[in-house]
This record gives sequence, C-alpha cells and structure tokens, in this order.
Amino acid sequence: MWEQKHGFPRFKKVGAMRSFVFPQMGVEPIKNSAVKLPKIGWVKFGQSRQIPSGATLKQVRVVKRVSGWYAMLALQWDVSIPDIIPHGNPVGIDVGLTNFIASSDGLLTKRPKFFIDAERKLKLLQKSVSRKRIGSNNWKIAAEKSGTAARVRSQLPKRLASQAITQNLR
Repeated sequence: MWEQKHGFPRFKKVGAMRSFVFPQMGVEPIKNSAVKLPKIGWVKFGQSRQIPSGATLKQVRVVKRVSGWYAMLALQWDVSIPDIIPHGNPVGIDVGLTNFIASSDGLLTKRPKFFIDAERKLKLLQKSVSRKRIGSNNWKIAAEKSGTAARVRSQLPKRLASQAITQNLR
C-alpha cells in the first residue's frame, strides 16, 4: 500500500515558477519608481502610467516573460463611473473562422496565419535555442528572439479594435 513514491518534497528548480505574488504590502510601498517587496527590499521598475491619488496598493505579482521581469500592481480606490453618452456610428462585429472579422460596414479582415508565415523562422530560432546551454546568457537571448510570434499574435486584436474605433468616431 505504501510502496509507491508520492513525489514530495518537490525541490525548487531555477526558472520553474513563472510568477509569484506578494499578497500584502506594507505602509508606503512605492517611492520614486521603486516598490518595496517583502523579503527582497526595494526594486526599481519602469512605471507605464501614473498611480492615481488616493489609491492603495493591495498586492504585487511579479511575472517572468520572455522579454523580462514585470510587476503587476493591484490597486484599490474609489471611482465614480460616469454615464456613457453614445456617439459615432453603431457597428456590429462578427468574429469567424474564414474571416477574422466581418463588420456591418462591409469590412472583411482575412484570418491571419501567424504560425504558417513565421513557421520556418520559428523553427530556426527554436533550433538555435535548443543548441544553447540552458540558462546561459546566449540561451536567454535566443529564447527572447523566439518569443516574437506570440507577441505579434496578441497585438492584432488590439490594433484592429483601435482601427475600428477611430473609423467609427468620424
């Protein structure tokens, strides 16, 4: 009955965790584009937007992506949501299989084929990653280059949404 191995304790390996959370932050955790993380101390970060006045920092999630380390700040503050007055032209958008987007204006956007277009380049990049020693600086550089296809795939819906908004506000 007790002969099988249960697999614990599981030892921490380098690069095994993609993210970790600091669920409670102390008093005044942010000063001069640096955040004070418990057990680590002050860590500088590039602030993409201003933190609203009166907001309290609830938690910080530190995430490892191909392009580097990122800190996601969860804030809480009181906000009054204004009523939205409709303006511009109403447009219906359908997301399909043959066409990525079909709108009621008659706009048809072809289904993008990111993987098919980048398959050869991705194959060569992944082969170069596999030939590097895991964890070395050259391995990290090669891994960062191979992450571009995913980045392009995630940027397309954002680009199409902003394009549809600017066309229909006129």
